[in-house]
Amino acid sequence: MTQCTDHADAEVKGIARYIPTTLSKGILLLLPGTAWFAFSAIREHPSWFGFQNLTELEQTLTAALASAAACIMLVIVLVLDMAIAVHHSKHRRTVHYSNTHPLMSFKFLASNATVLHWLVLGLVCTSFFAAGYVVAKT
Repeated sequence: MTQCTDHADAEVKGIARYIPTTLSKGILLLLPGTAWFAFSAIREHPSWFGFQNLTELEQTLTAALASAAACIMLVIVLVLDMAIAVHHSKHRRTVHYSNTHPLMSFKFLASNATVLHWLVLGLVCTSFFAAGYVVAKT
């Protein structure tokens, strides 16, 4: 007896196999930043949110709860997005695109650069350095 086996995911390797969509990658990158931002925004500026009358311990606990709530919301969205991606992978293939073109690598650009390119790049870097020096001195 032969069994119908789905080999749609066999071609996808690495982290893209476990995090299939762009939204899930974005949410995973947002999680640590959201936790830090929510905590520090409430803790450092309690008057923005009306918490100036609370004690420091209560402000810290409120900031920690808000940070945890924001992270939990993001995790729920992440789980829903990945559940939808897993459900749809049985009906259509998940296509993984590469956002790098082989001719746009640093190795290719450096090997094909002319003297004029290096001079312009040096001029741009020097002008930014000079502008930063002038701004720092004033």
